[in-house]
Amino acid sequence: MRIGDCCELECIDLATDGRGIGKCDGKVVFVEGLLPGERAMVRILAQKRTVFEGRVERRLQESPARRTPPCPYFGRCGGCDLLHAAEEMQREFKRERVGDCFSRLCGMQVSVSPVQSVPPALRYRNKASFPVRTKSGQAAVGYLEKKNGRLVPVAACALIDPSMNALLRAFRTWLRQSGVRAYDPRTHKGVVRRFAMRRTVGGDLLAEVEINAKTLPAREMLVECLTAAAPRLCGICVGINEARGADNQAAHVRGIYGKKRIVETINGLEFEVSMQSFLQVNAAAAALLYETALDLLDIRPGERVADLYCGVGTITLQAAQRGAEVFGIEVVPQAIADAKRNARRNGIAQVEFLCADAGEGFRQLAQRGISLDAVILDPPRKGSAPEVIGQICAAAPRRVLYISCDPATLARDVKQFAAAGYLPKAVQPVDLFPQTSHIETICLLERKEIDG
Repeated sequence: MRIGDCCELECIDLATDGRGIGKCDGKVVFVEGLLPGERAMVRILAQKRTVFEGRVERRLQESPARRTPPCPYFGRCGGCDLLHAAEEMQREFKRERVGDCFSRLCGMQVSVSPVQSVPPALRYRNKASFPVRTKSGQAAVGYLEKKNGRLVPVAACALIDPSMNALLRAFRTWLRQSGVRAYDPRTHKGVVRRFAMRRTVGGDLLAEVEINAKTLPAREMLVECLTAAAPRLCGICVGINEARGADNQAAHVRGIYGKKRIVETINGLEFEVSMQSFLQVNAAAAALLYETALDLLDIRPGERVADLYCGVGTITLQAAQRGAEVFGIEVVPQAIADAKRNARRNGIAQVEFLCADAGEGFRQLAQRGISLDAVILDPPRKGSAPEVIGQICAAAPRRVLYISCDPATLARDVKQFAAAGYLPKAVQPVDLFPQTSHIETICLLERKEIDG
């Protein structure tokens, strides 16, 4: 099989990124947009080691789970990768993916519960960030293509609320009318890097423009454009980011209109959040995630619990609300300040927040002689450090609740826990990211009792 050849193949599975997988002449071929059970004529486009990439030339047989994507940018922007599949197929794919990771990476055949989800499957994102680049000689805003990083100008996104899309259109108007140049990460020239928005379940909005400059040109025009488009806009910030490259974070954030924080409500608790605060992007599904996780952990009044990677205290405060004494550990100073503010706001006293990385924070608790009944950890996508897992196991809590946004790193880490006697009691995926291949997974681990 050579580049440019066309072959007939049947899709037998989905890859972790949502691409279809088939075989042609015994060779594995990844095909964008093909669903299991479908047959198609596929053009071979590229080869990477022993696998090939192909493009559908003509579908010969369609899956009953196929649907028309409700977005004109599907297949081009780097956002959704399963928008062409019915939600039932998406959830089953994600459940199987979690089980496959445990089997391949952990050597365990675990029972993975059906994926939990809540509506809506569209317009659920409470935060969105849109890069700004030069397109056809003008500054444009949109999403970046997965394969080449080129900008796809976007007028509206199917995953965000109409009020956020109104803000996006107003920002596009400002870009066009102000003539402000887009940032180019290759040359480190230009001004505007990205435009971001956050919305609460109650409808309040925040906006931020990130720039490669000390001040934002045409600031008054921006405020006028955005506030006219969104009556519930509570604040506008400017993020100062003069570092080279495309993936840096703003070093300083300044408010130029209204507030710098808004209040989100999750399971009856209020959380003050800024544009920089980490909060799950699907508020309704996050409420389900935390409630399900804490139900599985089954906290008893008076128990001591450590919450590693606690962020602004979302699950910390909910655990304390159930009667536990909880220690939240987080390395980001601003997140710890927000967590303390949120504890005061909700009148929750039986919490303590430590500003330290997970390992150091855990060491501080051990030095104080604090014995733990349970540990909660919700690390970033890369998972937890092996030494942190070792410290948790050495502390010997009876239960460990692991919340993960990547089933591969979850399975890898569970293997280390299992070697120390902590075995999966429940594995529950929750779909926080409909229309994408991402899945959040709760894993409850319990220490195996030693006979004798």
